[in-house]
Amino acid sequence: EDHGWAISTQVGAYIWKESESQNASSGAEVRLAVGKSIGDGGWANVEAAVRGCGGVNSLRWEGTLGHKVRQYDRAILKVFGDSEGCAANITRAQASYVYGFNSRIGLEVGWRQTLPNDSNWNEQGVVVGLWLAF
Repeated sequence: EDHGWAISTQVGAYIWKESESQNASSGAEVRLAVGKSIGDGGWANVEAAVRGCGGVNSLRWEGTLGHKVRQYDRAILKVFGDSEGCAANITRAQASYVYGFNSRIGLEVGWRQTLPNDSNWNEQGVVVGLWLAF
């Protein structure tokens, strides 16, 4: 019997460069995600990842609630963050609406807000994303 659960794991590597004056850095990440369908068109998802960079490890995490509003549209709320290590210790919240043009293409528009924290990273701003199904 299908209970609406989904579990996935990912292992990846990444390379990033923050500015012209800095050397490129690299690292690895291992991620576990667990999701559950809720009612008619809703879902919940939690993810946790351990990221290694330059001999340091940090934790990344995310919790998401979403609901299918119309045939291709979605409303999404999520909270996500990083622990000190590979990134700053920071938590953000985001609310988004995805307008689905069809089953393959959608446009996400939302608002992201950094939650109060000790390092005073209090950023906020509009989120725009393109969703593609393949």
